[in-house]
Amino acid sequence: LDAQKGQQYFENLFQKKDFSAANYFELPQHSENPIWIVELLKILGSVTTTSEARRLIEAGAITVDEKKIVDFKEYVTTCSGMKIKVGKHKFYQIK
Repeated sequence: LDAQKGQQYFENLFQKKDFSAANYFELPQHSENPIWIVELLKILGSVTTTSEARRLIEAGAITVDEKKIVDFKEYVTTCSGMKIKVGKHKFYQIK
């Protein structure tokens, strides 16, 4: 039963690109908007250091609403429903 749930989760998230199974995240009230992409990644908990975020961005591993982030200094305007993908396996959606 757990294996079937795991397979269904995998198929929905990775094959069908269904973000309903993504980690939902609510940004703190005091967050800047637009926010520096590195700061957003730190708030989400997907990276712990600025250099880790830089490596992911330079490798093209960060996408925000299907747009690949390639500039380490980029600012993004957050909104409800925004989808963020970090690497191959971390998916977030802003509440």
